[in-house]
Amino acid sequence: MDLEKYETQNEDGHLRYTFISRGASDIMKIIAFQKLPSTISFPRIGELMVYNLAFGDRKGTTLDIDDKINSNNGDMRKVFNTVLHTIPIFFSKYPKTCIVVEGSDNKRIRIYCNYVSRNYETLTEEYTFYGVTGSEITSFVTGTIYKTVVFLPI
Repeated sequence: MDLEKYETQNEDGHLRYTFISRGASDIMKIIAFQKLPSTISFPRIGELMVYNLAFGDRKGTTLDIDDKINSNNGDMRKVFNTVLHTIPIFFSKYPKTCIVVEGSDNKRIRIYCNYVSRNYETLTEEYTFYGVTGSEITSFVTGTIYKTVVFLPI
């Protein structure tokens, strides 16, 4: 399926992507895969390096991310598709890793968990999902809102 998305600019060895959201105004968006100082051990796979998937508007002229702003630029689906498009590229460049996604607020993590739940059958053709509640990592159960979603390629 070919989803509508923005063209991204790859920076920092596929760890950061930028693009312009075009809507009510032009807004620079940043997608960043940030290496965390920990690993997660998975059965039958072993230890994987962990990267946080950060996303938001560019703060001023820096490459810092404002992940709390709500731009309301009228192109949410296209922006979301653009973020999703970078994930398989990241995994192809950084094998033996997993990605964690946390919302900067309860609304955002609810959106992410609901997205995975609604698209679980399709997404699990390429990825394995886990949810984090407290300090426990468990297999993702659709309809559940987690503190953190963890996923890795199959």
